[in-house]
Parts: sequence; C-alpha cells; structure tokens
Amino acid sequence: MSNRTDYAKIAATYDEGYRRKEIPVSALLTAIAAERPEPRVLDVGCGTGNWLAVHRAAFPDAWLTGVDRSKEMLARAREKLPEDVVLLEGEAERLPVDDGAFDLVACNFAFHHFVDKPRALDELLRATAPGGGLRIWNLCPEHQPGWWVHRFFPGTVAIDEARFWSARRIVEALEARGLTVEAKVEVSLYRAPLDALIAEAERRDVSELALIDDDAFRAGVAALREAREAGPTVLDESALLTVRARRPR
Repeated sequence: MSNRTDYAKIAATYDEGYRRKEIPVSALLTAIAAERPEPRVLDVGCGTGNWLAVHRAAFPDAWLTGVDRSKEMLARAREKLPEDVVLLEGEAERLPVDDGAFDLVACNFAFHHFVDKPRALDELLRATAPGGGLRIWNLCPEHQPGWWVHRFFPGTVAIDEARFWSARRIVEALEARGLTVEAKVEVSLYRAPLDALIAEAERRDVSELALIDDDAFRAGVAALREAREAGPTVLDESALLTVRARRPR
C-alpha cells in the first residue's frame, strides 16, 4: 500500500476535521513583519488554505503564496482566499518559485508527506531570502503515544514511524544547512468528544486513516463506538512541534 495520501479523495471534507482550524498566528512571521513591513510569505503544502486565511487577516500587507500538489485542495483554498493570494500547483521537492523570493517559508502539517525530505528542505531553503525565516509546524508522533488515531487504529503507528522525522532529525538537518534553529514540542492532554472523533474517522480524511486497509479501518471505528458506550469523551493527547529557523544574511 502507498504511504502517500490521495488528497483528491478527501479534499471535499477536509475542512470539517476536528480542530483543524485552530491556527495561532506565527510568532516568527510577526517578528519578520516588524523588520519587513510587506513580508513575502510562502506556505508549502498549503492544502485548503486555512493557514493562509488566518495570516491574510493578521497581516493584510503581506504578499502570500501557497503551493500544494493537489489541485483539488487548491480549489478549496481558492474559495476562501482573496485573489491577491497566489496559489500554485507543485511539489515541495521542485518548488515553482524563484530563488530567495520569500521572507518566510512555512510548512504546516505537511513535512511528513514529502517523499524526498532532504531535497524538500533544500528547496525550502532555496526559496528563503537571506535573513529570512523558515518555519515547520507539525505533529510530533514520538511525543504523543496516546493520540486517538494511534490508539484506536494501531496500524497507523508504523505508517507514521515511516513518514515522520523526529524533532531532533529536523533540527540537525536544518543546522547542517547553515540555519540558526530553535524548536519546541508542546504536549497537551485533554478530553476529546467521541462523537467528533467518530465523525472524523468515518469521513476518513485523516491521512493515516486513508492509508490503512479497510479491515483495520472498520476495526478502529468499532473500537471508537465501543468507547462511546462508556462515556462521551476520551482522554486524548497531542504533541505539536514548532521549528523556527533563520537563514544568514
């Protein structure tokens, strides 16, 4: 089975995902905007444009561009973004942008999807202007063993072990490319509503669930429903990795 999610199949329901629109404003972009009043920003793997929408509202003078390999996801992004936000179809390993064109290059919940991660990092760096910033924001599976997807669909653990780099590996790869890097992992424990988790699982638009076989998927949904009989919530956890890096001037 392929370990690459077909977003053409899940683009229509992607924005219905549990907690997918909980997007804080980037502190790195705030710092860059203080230095460069009209920052040029690239979102690699922009999906349906949620991160771009938040940052268009927060930074109305910014020049925003999104790149994604899925034209279906880009079509959803186009519906919610103004025309001055540029959307391009392309791969992270071959970005369709000029060298040093952006003051901030962001990659949000997408790095694990890239097939050739070293080449993708080279491309992210190529697109970053001297003195500019690079930001990677993603789940960190090594620090969230109790995440509901892994707990109820155990076959997804091996999938994510193959797809995700550790936080240390990402930091070391960026440092090896000459960037100044800081990173943090924020772990949260909270009560998640099982009705919402069941609805999200049944849509099967979480990338891990789109990759497991049908028997494993049905078994996981059944386990969620069994848990729902015991109460309305389940203790869930998430670990969010934020990597901020600056390119030398």
